[in-house]
Amino acid sequence: MHGQNILVCLTSLTRGGAEQLALRLAGDWAAQGASVILATLLEAAHPMPLPAGVTHVALHHPGDTGTLPARLIGTLACLRRLRALIRASRPDVVVAHVDRTNVMALLASRGLGTPIVVVEHNHPVRHPIGRAWNMLRWRTYPTATCIIGVSQGVVDALPPSCRARAVAIPNWIEPPPPDLPQPAIGSERVVAMGRLVPQKGFDVLIDAFAQVAARRPGATLTIWGRGDNQPLEQQAATLGITRAVTFAGFTEDPRAALLSGHVLAFPSRYEGFGLALGEAMALGLPVVAADCEAGPGELVRDRIDGLLVPPENTAALAEALLRVLQDADLAHRLGAAARDITDRFSFERARMSWARLIARCTGRTPPG
Repeated sequence: MHGQNILVCLTSLTRGGAEQLALRLAGDWAAQGASVILATLLEAAHPMPLPAGVTHVALHHPGDTGTLPARLIGTLACLRRLRALIRASRPDVVVAHVDRTNVMALLASRGLGTPIVVVEHNHPVRHPIGRAWNMLRWRTYPTATCIIGVSQGVVDALPPSCRARAVAIPNWIEPPPPDLPQPAIGSERVVAMGRLVPQKGFDVLIDAFAQVAARRPGATLTIWGRGDNQPLEQQAATLGITRAVTFAGFTEDPRAALLSGHVLAFPSRYEGFGLALGEAMALGLPVVAADCEAGPGELVRDRIDGLLVPPENTAALAEALLRVLQDADLAHRLGAAARDITDRFSFERARMSWARLIARCTGRTPPG
């Protein structure tokens, strides 16, 4: 990476899985001697700190607020600013993260001859980004130098026009500090974590937990994450489990939140990777995950370091959770086996894969 100029494009500096991973890579490239510029489309109310050596440029995209004409004018202005930045900084490669930002980077770089790498962090077909953006995505992605999927499932879901230039570089799971406490196995607390959106399947989990609570009256469910919890609270009230279900909101300390549980439920309808799932496994927390499209099936080895169930199958999810709640030996065995996920999905492996990819895109000799 030494001596290379890299432009990273990101939606914002708001804390999220894709954003944290993008900043970790950018900081590592800067530490290796690359000149790294990070361009963000949107302002963040509580931005994450920039890694040392990374220069930030704000592009002031209007986002989804305002009238349609105003948004269109703002988007075109943002495209012009990004194109001017590419011309002025003359990067060896542009690395863009997340669907709409990927489209913006590809449009802004047209005709400039700069290698463009775009990273898909979610299921590229099932995850909604709007009709216009989706049309632009499938028109621009075939022009990318390379498309990265954060799991093999993401790559497999791409249309044929994109798949030939796509490669999977899985996300990594950071090892937890060695002095953390053990998971609260025996607490009968089911924990879940993620944005409160339909993708994450928390409605399925609440239905399943109602079955769990009927057989384990002492069990509780805590869901951590941002979003509108009113529909889920109403669902819990209808099922008569309000007192057993807590919506804990966003946490700055996800590891502590996960360690408060006996088992993690991960009921997603689809994923890109499943970072919260991997982080729970690294902590030694037993997990029950939906074997949905992309992600969990690549992280969890069924009945070895976690339990996989069919997606949107309430009965199967409830039975798997009950198995782990009722059998402490099983919970300990699954949790202990799960810890090696930090070896299977290490940062060093991802770093070397990225180094080889960028060397290939820029025509430089890859590291040995």
